[in-house]
Amino acid sequence: MGRSARQGRIAQQQRDHQEDAAPLVDSALVIDVAGIIRFGDERASRVLFRPLDVSDADLTALSGTGLSALHVPVIYQGRDAFPGTFEIIAEWNAAIAARPDRLRRITVHSDLQRAKEQNCLGIILGVHESNHFRCVEDVDLFHRHGQRISLLTNSQQNLIGSGFTDRSAGGLSNFGYCVVERMNHVGMTLDISHSNERTKLDVLEATTKPVLISHGNCRALNANPRTETDDMLRRLAKCGGVIGISAIRMFVTSEEPTTIDDFLNHIDHVASLVGVEHVGLGIDVPVQGWDSLPPENQFKLPAYMRNEGTQRGLDIEGLAQTDRIYAISAGLLRRGYSDQDVSAVLGGNFSRVFKESWAPFQ
Repeated sequence: MGRSARQGRIAQQQRDHQEDAAPLVDSALVIDVAGIIRFGDERASRVLFRPLDVSDADLTALSGTGLSALHVPVIYQGRDAFPGTFEIIAEWNAAIAARPDRLRRITVHSDLQRAKEQNCLGIILGVHESNHFRCVEDVDLFHRHGQRISLLTNSQQNLIGSGFTDRSAGGLSNFGYCVVERMNHVGMTLDISHSNERTKLDVLEATTKPVLISHGNCRALNANPRTETDDMLRRLAKCGGVIGISAIRMFVTSEEPTTIDDFLNHIDHVASLVGVEHVGLGIDVPVQGWDSLPPENQFKLPAYMRNEGTQRGLDIEGLAQTDRIYAISAGLLRRGYSDQDVSAVLGGNFSRVFKESWAPFQ
């Protein structure tokens, strides 16, 4: 077979897989556990921190993506984490209540399927760092107001544990152990993204329910400090947990070019190492991408996301657009994944974690 014939056959296979992917995505429960929403027109576009700013037009940008539900972690940057976080969660509750035809708050497992059946986008409320928990009783308070996921630490030390940029090797504090126990008890999912190795290990030993790494990648494929070792992935799987694979360019590869196939390699690695039931999507990129934000609305990147010399972009071609779920699904089918396995990666695995971790203590 000549080169042109082989290229034609490959192109036809890709078209076939894309056609197969569409009904699969449309019927699947699709969950992104690291959801980023952009709002405003292109000249003033920002990342969504205050949900009352979002418009119907902004939500329309998410239609046609295949998404059933999105975990939107509240990021409050300031000293008064408790009142600031509480206010943003209240704003999310108000924004969701104001659009019952488009949004549904997810508080129990059955809400996931109900949102899909009603053609609403499910919103899973979470917090990007648990410094809003001043005492153990605050876990109950935020749970009552809809929070269902909590990232225990950001990149630095807090009262619960250590972040991955901390020079010390500290793990869970005594308070942190109490928070883990209480989250297990009330039915709130533990997220150990951004924590250091010791804190993650302490959580995985202490928890009685499955744990998330909501947005991460595999260190075997890229030695960035925000990636996970094979040992950590094995321990995560042992407790029934799932890692959501991030599409941030420098977490996926350390060199160029970076493609959707490099992203799929991380799914492959987890599936081969511990099983396809322990990997999902934590894309951490708005559907319009990061790089197209107006310069004044872009973030100053931390050291672990910067390169010497010319700065690489954050986005990967094909993964910063509205049809990316379909492209990911077609890529997995092309690699030989079954429909059942693709559905598991798209959201079935997270659905199982939420069903188990949101169940209250009996």
